[in-house]
Amino acid sequence: MSIPPAQIAAIILCGGQSRRFGADKAIATRGGRTFLQRAIDCAGTRADEVILACGPVRRYEEFGRTLALDPPEVTGPLAGMLAGLAQTERPYILFLAVDLADATPAALDQLIEAMVTADPPVDLVMPESERGPEPLLTLGRRAPLALALRALSTTAVPAPRLLVHHLTTRMLTIADDPTDPLRRAITNINTPADLDTPPR
Repeated sequence: MSIPPAQIAAIILCGGQSRRFGADKAIATRGGRTFLQRAIDCAGTRADEVILACGPVRRYEEFGRTLALDPPEVTGPLAGMLAGLAQTERPYILFLAVDLADATPAALDQLIEAMVTADPPVDLVMPESERGPEPLLTLGRRAPLALALRALSTTAVPAPRLLVHHLTTRMLTIADDPTDPLRRAITNINTPADLDTPPR
């Protein structure tokens, strides 16, 4: 039991300013591919539609994907999430941050399996590590997710991790195992020094 790719839109969150990295992180390379191409390739294995939430201005047109520009009244990752949702009607939404350069289809499969096997059904699957919720690699149902994101955007703390307070959520505990695809996927790259870790 799974979710067909035709029902999934993947939104790549690539609108950040990469301040700690010192350059545009999306076009940094790892394993011979840019971070953005790695994210597109990964998400495209499970989603027929891939949208680039590229920030407040158009960029990355050379990747040939639909671009989603941040709404002016919202900032941060939440802006990219809202922008991406406005570009699709697919019933399931996969969010993937561009700096999760070690994300693989196997990690996405863990999210999909958690969604389809949830009993009772849930609106959101969010990984959880020892750091807490990991909201930038999540899978949700589009309609309730859109309502929750709009509601969250009007609060004093519009942080994506707080989506769990607005939606029925299945928290997916990440195994304490370095070979687990989901654990490897949530290792984001914040500085050039992080590139020294071997690519997956």
